[in-house]
Amino acid sequence: MVLHQQLRLWAAGFRALNRIPRLFTSDQLGLDSKNGQRVESHALVTGYNRQGFSSLKMLRKPSLLIVDDEPNVLLTLKLVLEEDGYQISTAGSFAEAEKLMLSSGHFDAILTDLWMEKEDIGLELARSASKLKPRPVIVIFTGYGSANNARAALSVPVDYFALKPLDVDELKRVLNRLVVANSTQRGWRS
Repeated sequence: MVLHQQLRLWAAGFRALNRIPRLFTSDQLGLDSKNGQRVESHALVTGYNRQGFSSLKMLRKPSLLIVDDEPNVLLTLKLVLEEDGYQISTAGSFAEAEKLMLSSGHFDAILTDLWMEKEDIGLELARSASKLKPRPVIVIFTGYGSANNARAALSVPVDYFALKPLDVDELKRVLNRLVVANSTQRGWRS
């Protein structure tokens, strides 16, 4: 019964997204935990080809590192993105973020403020993140946007550049799309 619901929902979502894979929350797939609590986890659904369904795979939650020197921004993004099914780690500085990137091993995406301890330190973090294997999705956000900042971000390259105040719904849509695209390019690891 649950698999039938998953396939039906997956097919509808696939048609709506013009055959682009997307992340679903288990809530959208109609899954509940054994004790009746709501389960929130992203699952990459794969296996569609032009002939139809070849397989259906549900995999792990994508992990994000959010870096900002403003505690309110960190907390807000953490709560919003956890609600959307991501596994979140946070850092309040460049040094803390770099330590987490090296010790934790893998993040699917890194979201960082541009200006923290010093101007454009977020670009340094993005450069470090772009050297990681596999390369995570890199998102920079700032309250001090300029043409120079945007040009510098493109040279890293950054996957998405956003201005504060953040449009959280837009950020979630873009992040979802980028994480799925990045994971399908390199193969999703459990």
